[in-house]
Amino acid sequence: MPSIGDKLSGGTFFYSGATGGLIAANNDLPGSYYWGCYKTGITGTSTDVGTGQANTNLIITGCTTNVSIAANMCNNAVIDGYSDWYLPSKDELNYMYQQKSVIGDFSSIDNYWSSSQYTPECAWMQYFGSGVQSEKGDKDQLYKVRPIRTY
Repeated sequence: MPSIGDKLSGGTFFYSGATGGLIAANNDLPGSYYWGCYKTGITGTSTDVGTGQANTNLIITGCTTNVSIAANMCNNAVIDGYSDWYLPSKDELNYMYQQKSVIGDFSSIDNYWSSSQYTPECAWMQYFGSGVQSEKGDKDQLYKVRPIRTY
């Protein structure tokens, strides 16, 4: 198993758990994105580590009206030849925050989307200046996105 901070497979290794590890892209996707599906519930998303990929798939399947949303942008990203990126869950995003100095190149004045819905109007986000996570991220707000992939 690689060590935290190792550069490999298109990004930086930032989490190791019983079922494997997680790699963060070395840069945010350019611009900012809506979570999408404002006032539309996406049933089944979770906040747990290991659920970001499933959450991303649920968002893509349930939110077909706008293709330029955070989940689609991560899903469609090709970084260093890897195309299996997804939007991190709330807990995965928090591990990214905890390792932000190792991963690098985060904005310290912006919010980042997770793939974890809270209500049909809101999803979990995290402010990378202080690490505060909030369920009050209106899905129709523009926030930064950093894709991850499973190792």
